[in-house]
Amino acid sequence: MSAQEQAAALKKKGNTFFASKDYEKAIEEYTKAIKLYDKDHSYYSNRSACYAAIDKFDEALADGNKCVELKPDWAKGYGRVGYALFKLDKLEEAKQAYENGLKIDASNATLKDGLSQCEQAMNKPKGQGLFGPQIWQTISLDPELRPFMNDKDFVNKVNMLNANPQMAMQMGVLNDPKIKKVFEKLMGMSFQSGDDDNKGAENENDNNAASASASSTDANPNPEPTSGDKEDKKEEKKKEATPEPEPELTEEEKKEQEEKRKREADALSYKEAGNKLYKEKKYREAIIEYKKAQETDKEKSAYVLNESAALFMLEDWDETIICCQRAIDVARTYFDDLIFCYKAYNRMGSVEEKRKNLPKAIEYYKKALVEKHDDKLRKRIKKLEKIQVKKVEQELFNPELADQLKQEGNECFKDAKWAEAIEKYTEAIKRNPKDHKLYSNRATCFCKLMRWDAAMVDCDKAIDIDPLFIKAYIRKGKINHMLKQYHKALEAFKQAEAIDSTVEDLITAKRDTLLAIQQRNASGQITEEERQRALQDPDVQNAMNDPEVSSVLLQAQSGDPTILYKAMRDRPHIKDKIELLMAAGVLRLG
Repeated sequence: MSAQEQAAALKKKGNTFFASKDYEKAIEEYTKAIKLYDKDHSYYSNRSACYAAIDKFDEALADGNKCVELKPDWAKGYGRVGYALFKLDKLEEAKQAYENGLKIDASNATLKDGLSQCEQAMNKPKGQGLFGPQIWQTISLDPELRPFMNDKDFVNKVNMLNANPQMAMQMGVLNDPKIKKVFEKLMGMSFQSGDDDNKGAENENDNNAASASASSTDANPNPEPTSGDKEDKKEEKKKEATPEPEPELTEEEKKEQEEKRKREADALSYKEAGNKLYKEKKYREAIIEYKKAQETDKEKSAYVLNESAALFMLEDWDETIICCQRAIDVARTYFDDLIFCYKAYNRMGSVEEKRKNLPKAIEYYKKALVEKHDDKLRKRIKKLEKIQVKKVEQELFNPELADQLKQEGNECFKDAKWAEAIEKYTEAIKRNPKDHKLYSNRATCFCKLMRWDAAMVDCDKAIDIDPLFIKAYIRKGKINHMLKQYHKALEAFKQAEAIDSTVEDLITAKRDTLLAIQQRNASGQITEEERQRALQDPDVQNAMNDPEVSSVLLQAQSGDPTILYKAMRDRPHIKDKIELLMAAGVLRLG
């Protein structure tokens, strides 16, 4: 498919959005079409109409001018320019645009109406209007009317009444309760609903003369006036206002559209026949009908997905995957709804799940999530990932191989090959993740490389597996010592002492930490960064917030250091907390 053909497909999609009055999305599609092929005047014409529909008249004018530049002999392009200029209050230029269009097509009713509207506006004395030039100052000074200025619809209606009272009244603007309030305030007039229901019905063509100039071309969006209430809707029905037309098509496009409608109808009938067979569990017969639908309408990925559903029920997994991929290709080629890509990937994931190929199933499910947010599918993926992890662990579980790898790691450690040893221990852990000694050995290697965080994680894992494994506590204490987090080191040593206080390595490590605390406190050499880090520790905060500890510390500030020592001697329950603060460097004696 060439770029020009893709652009034409995008234009049609934009026309569909326009028909449903989704102008923003229509603009997106026309913009994509222009990026692919910027030589077609109708793309700019259509987008100009959409911009006008959402009151973006500067953009509407730019696209209208581009349309005229590309096809200066196309009268309706001048209508786009004229309408945008009229809404921007550039009446002379708008009039000239309509006149230029009429030179090409003198019978064009839309251009005639637009020109008439311009002339009416131009002939009106400046500064005059139903309310006069001071209306907004008057409204802003009235406390009851002032809040109405935040209502865009109200502002537009007042401006319309000031610029063209006749057209505004014919459109039912006076039925708006806020407009009635303005009249009551300014003129002392009282209104009853429905007074002007039929006024001006005989002059139907003048109601939307200027706005009609933006209709009747390729996308033809003509923004409808906002009704004040239900009475205005009744009025519109009575006037039988001209309905917004479909996007204007060339004869070739009309013929193509008619053929497309017939194809779509035929394809839909094949699909319905397939659905009936599917419900009867005649899956192979259903596939035949779904294939006919695909051959008739090649742009609908839904028909391909229907076939994949039947193949899934037949448990023909390979063909189901191929069919789903084909559905994705069709959706992306013909710009079909992304929901079909989501469904295709979802079904592919289901196939792989049936095959017990969880990694592939998870891959497809994640691709489906890219196309559409789905909390249920997200939870499904997490569940499958947990199952997959357990499955891998079971497949790798081999205690004998783990012991062999551990010995190889020990040899590397003896040769000071710390990185190689880590690799061996890591492989051993995969084969036997419940061996706490493997984590301990790897933690030792991490320490040699000064990778303290990784070493700490392994120590915690070893303790989690075996809470009585004293080496992990001692190593954890030593790591905290190296990080100068002495209070945490003492806590780890304390836990180790609860298991066995006679271990020589423990005694030595604790003595070294106590000495380091004593030397630091004596010298006062603790950086502000270390102090702040200590103050952020939950245990330190808990100790400092203890009322008894706070009371003792306040008394000790009187200059008598014996108060603190007596408190630690006579009140054992606060001794540990004071020692913690001293170890953390927050509290210093002497």
